[in-house]
Amino acid sequence: DEPTNHLDMPTREALAEALLDFEGAMVMVSHDRHLLESVSDRFVRVHDGQIAPWDDDLDAYARQLVREVNRPAEANEPPSPSPSPVAAASNAQRQALQSERKSLERKLAQTDKKMAALREQMAAIDIKLAAHDAYAPANLHSSTQLGQQRADCDTQLQQLEESWLDDSMRLEEIAGTLAQT
Repeated sequence: DEPTNHLDMPTREALAEALLDFEGAMVMVSHDRHLLESVSDRFVRVHDGQIAPWDDDLDAYARQLVREVNRPAEANEPPSPSPSPVAAASNAQRQALQSERKSLERKLAQTDKKMAALREQMAAIDIKLAAHDAYAPANLHSSTQLGQQRADCDTQLQQLEESWLDDSMRLEEIAGTLAQT
């Protein structure tokens, strides 16, 4: 669970290589999408007490979660004959939940964009750090700064991923509540 928290880049890469060399089976839980995608042969989805194979990538999984949350619950509800005081309260709660849902959807979209930008920035830094002369004495200061920038990006990315996950779970809760009201 969260095997790359607090690891520097070389150690993370060494971990990925060791996992790829491992000949047994393992189950990994992590917010580190890069690690998951680089070492996993397959993904499974655990949802509503069920385990099912997931045959696509993690970006498709994120889009699927958003689609499920956005699925209109209203289509399954019978029409209400006339509003009662209880129904009015329920409608107010429903409107508040729908408003929160829209706000979370916007926040998730913004978080997705920020995470993509950080991944691009990290990839660019990785290319610079992989240069054959990156750790030559003349470039050591620059490489150290790049390593720190990458670590900072990674920390930001982990925080965004955790926020994204929390917001996604809240979105699922809202969808479930809306489906029941």
